Amino acid sequence: MIGVIDRSKSDFQIGESHALTLRRLTINDLDMVEKIEQNVFQSPWSRRAFLYEIKENQFAIPLAVIIDEKICAYIVAWTVTDELHIGTIAVDEPWRRRGIAKILLEEVFQIANKRQCTRAYLEVRRSNESAQKLYARLGFHAIAVRPKYYALQQEDAIVMARPLNGAPVHGSEEDNGLV
Repeated sequence: MIGVIDRSKSDFQIGESHALTLRRLTINDLDMVEKIEQNVFQSPWSRRAFLYEIKENQFAIPLAVIIDEKICAYIVAWTVTDELHIGTIAVDEPWRRRGIAKILLEEVFQIANKRQCTRAYLEVRRSNESAQKLYARLGFHAIAVRPKYYALQQEDAIVMARPLNGAPVHGSEEDNGLV
């Protein structure tokens, strides 16, 4: 799982001259993570939040993708009882639309499966249609709306879920009036 990714088994497009490594986030990564976080999100996580997830949260899964010795993407997820929660995921602009987010998500799904999780959840901005499409391709579906979840922008969050370990996810877009 975690380590150098074999291109022959993946459908990502990073180019032949680049090696991709997947590993746990460390404190030494935080300068690069903060730069990506500031560029990607309107309400970025703080350095303190990442420090907590890396050093203290026993339920956290903080992972990074390294290309050319630089972080190009990261994810923080949590396993809580039988659930996986995706807290944040980001891919630096030059590396987007190459399958890197899919690699991160599939890795946390494998970890969650080993921890006997049966469902995965995340929130995504209503306006972030490209992320919603990616999540749908990976088996997520919308199950609820959290009005004004992103308080500064007064934007709703779409709650999405997908099964893990063969379990069903309750609720659907139709059940919740989202389509």
